[in-house]
Amino acid sequence: MDTSKLPEKLQNSRLTPSNYNPSSKFLYSDSIVVMINGTPIIAVGEKGCELSLREANAIVNDKEICKILALAFECEFDKSSFSIQTINSSKLVSENKQFSAIAKKERGVIEVGGEYGDLVWIVLSGNNSLPLATALSISPNVDFIVYELGE
Repeated sequence: MDTSKLPEKLQNSRLTPSNYNPSSKFLYSDSIVVMINGTPIIAVGEKGCELSLREANAIVNDKEICKILALAFECEFDKSSFSIQTINSSKLVSENKQFSAIAKKERGVIEVGGEYGDLVWIVLSGNNSLPLATALSISPNVDFIVYELGE
C-alpha cells in the first residue's frame, strides 16, 4: 500500500483516528457491533439507537469497507462473514484498556493521536486497531455513512 499520500488524505478527511478509554456508562450498556466471522470488530453505537443500526447495516453492506475489514483481519473477503450483533459492552472492553476509534474533525486539519472530536465508532481489533481506524478514517464510503446517512 502506498502511504505517501496518507498525510494528505488524513488532512482532507472529516474523520480521524482517535483514542477511546471506555467509560463506566459504556461498560454497563449494550452495543451494536459489526462482526467478522463471529469476532467483534467495530462498536457502532448503543442498543436501541436507530442511527447506529443504520450505520452498522451500511457497513456490512458496503463492499469496499468489508474489503478493508477483511484485509485487516487477514481473511478472505466474503460478505457472509459479516454480521451485526448486540453485545454487552463489558464483554468487549475493560476500563483499563484503551482502544483506537474514529472521531469527527474539521476538514483541512491533521490530528496526531489523542482524543478528538465526536466519537463515531470504536475499533475493537486489538493490534490492528490504529491502522484499521486510519484506513476507515480516509475511506470516502465511511465518510458517506457518517455524514450523509447519519444526517
